[in-house]
Amino acid sequence: MTTGDGAAPAEAAFTLWVDADAAPRDVKEIVFRAAKRLELTTVLVANHRLSTPANNPWVTAVLVRHGPDVADHYIAERADPGDLAVTADIPLAAVLVEAGVQVIDPRGEEYTKENVRERLSIRDFMDSLRSTGVETGGPSAYSDADKRSVFAAFFLHEQQTVVGPAIENAVRQFDWPAMKWLALQPNVVFAYFRPGERLKFSNFANQAERVERGLVALDMAAAVGFAAVQAALAQYGELPAAFLADSRSHFAQLRQSLLKTA
Repeated sequence: MTTGDGAAPAEAAFTLWVDADAAPRDVKEIVFRAAKRLELTTVLVANHRLSTPANNPWVTAVLVRHGPDVADHYIAERADPGDLAVTADIPLAAVLVEAGVQVIDPRGEEYTKENVRERLSIRDFMDSLRSTGVETGGPSAYSDADKRSVFAAFFLHEQQTVVGPAIENAVRQFDWPAMKWLALQPNVVFAYFRPGERLKFSNFANQAERVERGLVALDMAAAVGFAAVQAALAQYGELPAAFLADSRSHFAQLRQSLLKTA
């Protein structure tokens, strides 16, 4: 835990900011999983003490002093263009969007320069109604559809800013046409998939296809439970850099090593 006067978070591909005073627990869980998977600097800002997950050094919590909009000001002063923020506070969202920060609400809907103005007008109108004693009601209960929308928003941002550029770079380096063709049309099977389930890709380099398949994988994960998913994914590693840099030589060396041990 740091204070509002603490040092700025370490630099990363982008920083994820969470206006945590009113963020639902389910949103925080999605944030924690994304931070660990992407090794993404994630900052929760609130005027009350927050607990952060164990064994996840990418998530920090900032405690600011009590007062109107103190947490909002902290985020607005530190978020950079290209960062991602989660907030239900519409005035804060308007400031961040104007500064080039991508902003979503806790139900996964993205704020844009166009819709944030409309939301501000509606908010002000509802405030005026409440000031006259009119009961306007509260937000609806947080649903599984809301959780899916939040995941989809995170996943899209991840594909645009982290995964997409990495895949484009890998494809450029991969100079074996036949193997590249095969690699871009995988059948993906995770350990938590049920027998016979798989994700078939026609072009893995296509961002829209990866997002669509990713949401299918999310639905499969929800069906088996995320605890089982985390345990399964912990078994996976990464392809060595030598494979992408010179796949022919990599396979030749692998073949030689296998022959020596045969």
